Amino acid sequence: MDNKVLVTIIVPLIEKKYEVFLPANKKIGEIVSLLSKGLVEVSNGYYIITNKEKLYNISDLTLDKLRR
Repeated sequence: MDNKVLVTIIVPLIEKKYEVFLPANKKIGEIVSLLSKGLVEVSNGYYIITNKEKLYNISDLTLDKLRR
């Protein structure tokens, strides 16, 4: 897969983890929007887009930071 990066997406709200290839040439805002729409589909509507979605590098975080 040219120009794609394999990442693991952890979604605490629906208690799921996904491995997805993300295009390296897209802006983060576009990536977040695409991921949000995809989560609505794979969760059969359980995941609701809030427009406050954020991406974190889990290796840089502690549980205290995640709970804020």
